[in-house]
Amino acid sequence: ACTSVAGMAAVGLSLIEVPVWALTGAIASSFIICAWLAVRLLRRRFALLNRLEHLTRRIGRGDYGQRVTVKPNDEFQSLGNAFNEMTDQLQASLKSSQSVADIDRLILSSADLDTVVRKVLLTARMDGVEISLLLRLNQDKKTLARYRLQDQQLVEDPIGLLEISDDSLRDEDGYRRIAARICGESVRSCLPVAADGAITGALVATADRILESSEAKQLNELSDRLSVAITNIQRSEILFQQAHFDALTGLINRHAFQEKLREHISRSWRGENGAVLFIDLDGFKKVNDTEGHKAGDRLLCIIADRLRECLRDVDTISRMGGDEFAVIVPGCEDEKSISHLCERIIQAAIQPVTVD
Repeated sequence: ACTSVAGMAAVGLSLIEVPVWALTGAIASSFIICAWLAVRLLRRRFALLNRLEHLTRRIGRGDYGQRVTVKPNDEFQSLGNAFNEMTDQLQASLKSSQSVADIDRLILSSADLDTVVRKVLLTARMDGVEISLLLRLNQDKKTLARYRLQDQQLVEDPIGLLEISDDSLRDEDGYRRIAARICGESVRSCLPVAADGAITGALVATADRILESSEAKQLNELSDRLSVAITNIQRSEILFQQAHFDALTGLINRHAFQEKLREHISRSWRGENGAVLFIDLDGFKKVNDTEGHKAGDRLLCIIADRLRECLRDVDTISRMGGDEFAVIVPGCEDEKSISHLCERIIQAAIQPVTVD
């Protein structure tokens, strides 16, 4: 019995014996499979990283339209999404900077107000946001204008102040209240537009959502550009007014008259008739000496108004300086019509003048 048990144990032990070469092969195969899987995984990872490196270099060369494709549940999904968000922000920032540069070029080239406003509103377009500009350039008038885009074209809507009660237009709060009445209660931004330190309008954004920080920053930049543009336009208008008009009477001055005269002379070569009248006031120096320059200035303004009443809209009248005036009468038929005009001017000028 003992012999048979020992024999069975020996047989059992011989059944579980494994050759050394088989065990070594199994281990080597497992190692190879693991290494292959690791290499494949690393290649996938490094492929994405290499792609990111390549795209980053292209962005460094100014190509901001690059995006990386990331599969769902990928270990680098957050990195790829962050990269795509960065490129989107850079692209938007570049586009905004280019648009602002275009606006600056318009300002430097002395473009008219409508051209600048249209460019600003086009640049300010945002998803789900309506942008408009409230503007009151002439502080003496009781109206303001609302500029907006319709089919990419600039539309100006005049608005009377009586329609919006007696709200003040001298500060930001006043414009914000007016913006709420005109544009609705969903005003998300109301940025002042100023010329030479005086508020003349507001850039208004209305939306059913909160503006992002980048959008608010862009609107701030655009409102600043509008302030610069309006300031430059108003200063240019003042300089033009000073260069071409008489400050006392509002008539064109000698320089502008000479330009007009050259134009009419060039037309005369094409057969258009005309006449030029020179007018001066007798005894004007005596008025200045006895009544003072204030009375003399008032007299000149009254005479200028009377001359305007005697002339047509197509006629040109100028104060040449002192008590001298000049008139261009285009399209006159004969000397008789000019004589009648001279008589009307003289009769109007010799009427008594009461100076306070």
